[in-house]
Amino acid sequence: MITYVSGDLSLSNYVQYYFDLEESNQLGSPLWKELYNFTSAYNKKDLSTMNLQHLVKEMSSDDTIFEKHLFFNTNGHSLGKLKVLMHCMFKVELILVN
Repeated sequence: MITYVSGDLSLSNYVQYYFDLEESNQLGSPLWKELYNFTSAYNKKDLSTMNLQHLVKEMSSDDTIFEKHLFFNTNGHSLGKLKVLMHCMFKVELILVN
C-alpha cells in the first residue's frame, strides 16, 4: 500500500502485506499481515528520490541493510545460495553505474 501527500503527490510511505495461507486455512478466513513498513524498516522520512538513492548507497556498503531488503522483497523467505548471487550482482551493478 502506497501513501502519498495529496498536495504534491509525493510518496510518503510504502507498506507491504502478505497473505498468510497456512493461518488463513486454519481460521477459515483470509488473513493479511504486514511484512514491512518502508519508512520504519529503513529509517527514512519518505520515498523521495534522494532517500531512495541514499538507501541504495547504504545497501552497497552495509550487508545487513541489503539482507533486510532481500528478506522483504522475497516475502520473508530464505534465499540461501541465491542470496549470495543476488548480493554479488547488486554490487557489480553499482560499480558499473557509478
